[in-house]
Amino acid sequence: MSEPATLTDQEYEVDLQKAEHAFGLAHCDWRAVTLAGYEGELRQLTVMELGHEEPTVLLTNHRKLGPVELVTRYAQRMLIENGISEAVQFFHIDALSSMVGMKVDFDMQLTLMASSLYRMMAHRIGREYSHSQAKTLFRNLLDLSGKVEIAATSVVVTLDKRAHNPYLVASGLTDRPVPMPWFGNKKLVFQFA
Repeated sequence: MSEPATLTDQEYEVDLQKAEHAFGLAHCDWRAVTLAGYEGELRQLTVMELGHEEPTVLLTNHRKLGPVELVTRYAQRMLIENGISEAVQFFHIDALSSMVGMKVDFDMQLTLMASSLYRMMAHRIGREYSHSQAKTLFRNLLDLSGKVEIAATSVVVTLDKRAHNPYLVASGLTDRPVPMPWFGNKKLVFQFA
């Protein structure tokens, strides 16, 4: 959809499937507005049915983007903000262990690696976990107890029964032993009780 020729009040029905968005059709109200203390007109885009009960209001002075492009850019920014929020809440990125630059860089690198591993795990498990946050994956799939047995050639971890264990089994993440060269070349083996 291209930009309206004028900034008069208009209503649109925007197909967000084309914008790679999960919500299908969204209803947009597009109008020119002014704000006290700001010179010039702004464009206000009110989007209904974007996955929230309340409408989403976007305010911009960008005149070249149409409703689909603005809503798509908003969705991309929200994904970034959600990622930052997850890093702060789950990985405690706002409480890094040291003020020394090298240590903070190392903490940040470990945080990014952990976040990436959770994303890879979510993708591998799929289904309703494919878009889950790290804290949900941890709570439902990894925060569990079990028994660890260390033998001459292996370390066997037997995980206690949990309602979400079938997701781990179906993912194939526990099918093959994992070599641990740093632990006498023992193999890490996961089992389920």
